[in-house]
Amino acid sequence: MKREKRLVLPKQCVILLCDAVSTDPNSKKKTLYGLFESLQFSDFPNRESFWLFVRLIGGRGEQEITCKIVTSTRKLVPLPVPTIAVKLVIDNPSDICIQCVGVEFSASGKYKVMVFSNDKRIGELVVPVVQRDDV
Repeated sequence: MKREKRLVLPKQCVILLCDAVSTDPNSKKKTLYGLFESLQFSDFPNRESFWLFVRLIGGRGEQEITCKIVTSTRKLVPLPVPTIAVKLVIDNPSDICIQCVGVEFSASGKYKVMVFSNDKRIGELVVPVVQRDDV
């Protein structure tokens, strides 16, 4: 009888924001362009397009990965991002690149980018969003 392997959530989750991502067709390595850790706007509300690069390490089994962004007041920011199905292998990192187009930021503050695997939060990144006059 074949022994069934159980699902293991990723042990680490790396989240990066960048302007663009490319994938080498031969090696499948990712190149990230324009890494940033905060957003600056001259006025609000404002829209921004960017990529979320997520590296999952240490998980196993088929998992549904979702991303959410919330404001400092816990208001959900609508994202045009579908749930992504991935099959994780315990010793192999998995990279997920998500293009976020026209995401609206309504005010300055600290926004949280959260990553979920099968509805369990596995990582988050705090992104300061500031008005240019504040800098």
